[in-house]
Amino acid sequence: HYYLAKPDEEPGWKSGDSCFAVGGGVTPHDEKPCIGGSGFGACLATSSEAGLTARGLGAFCVQDPGNSHYYLAKPDEEPGWKSGDSCFAVGGGVTPHDEKPCIGGSGFGACLATSSEAGLTARGLGAFCVQDPGNSHYYLAKP
Repeated sequence: HYYLAKPDEEPGWKSGDSCFAVGGGVTPHDEKPCIGGSGFGACLATSSEAGLTARGLGAFCVQDPGNSHYYLAKPDEEPGWKSGDSCFAVGGGVTPHDEKPCIGGSGFGACLATSSEAGLTARGLGAFCVQDPGNSHYYLAKP
């Protein structure tokens, strides 16, 4: 897989998207050569050589609605799944989670690992521990 350095944190590519151009500046990704490399690590290296601070797209590992032991990488920090939600697709880009295979794994740690291998910076959903109103000795994780 070949990775390109983008100026915005937007998964996938659509018409009009830009990349950082070899030699400086920003260009539509289909016009000038873009900074990048064959593999995520190569893209990070060439970006660094050009004075950029590159990182993987942000992803959130969330339990699969059909298998509570499996986690999928979502581009949005939203708990659960609803109709139209998408995930990061195996092979690149974003897809509705019920169409193409999604990046993920059996368990939260496996999702983090496969996301990292795909060049994503994954983490869990944010939560706050709040005291249970019915039991002052118990705390609940709240989104």
